[in-house]
Amino acid sequence: MKEEARLDIEQEPILSGYYYTSILCLDSIESALANHVSINLSNHSLPSDILYDLILGILVDDLRAVKERDPACISFAHCFLNFKGFSAIQSHRIAYNLWCKGRKVPAPLIQNRVLEAFAVDIHPGARIGSGILLRDSSGVAKGRQQ
Repeated sequence: MKEEARLDIEQEPILSGYYYTSILCLDSIESALANHVSINLSNHSLPSDILYDLILGILVDDLRAVKERDPACISFAHCFLNFKGFSAIQSHRIAYNLWCKGRKVPAPLIQNRVLEAFAVDIHPGARIGSGILLRDSSGVAKGRQQ
């Protein structure tokens, strides 16, 4: 993904700062994802650094599924930075992880921020398999099965 980001910067130098802070300056895809999602979900009362600590280390390989299945996806970096369905699924995985660990207070908080930020509402206890693609994700709602 870093190589794709560098190639994008060659074509569009104006994006160099965005790509640098979002992908290139970070050590791993996990830290890049944690950084990107925490910034997207943060607000004035829920700072990104708190979210980053909750998110770091939770990553499922949905990126490949989007790249392989979505003809609008031109690169992994493009999906990572611009596809709200991908970001919503990754954010849900964070809420689900918290929910499964018995952290029932922050999990719905993440769920609510996902709804506000991406217009996707997935119950934090909903189980979703790996390799999922949410195309045109606005208005998606998924409840928890009992």
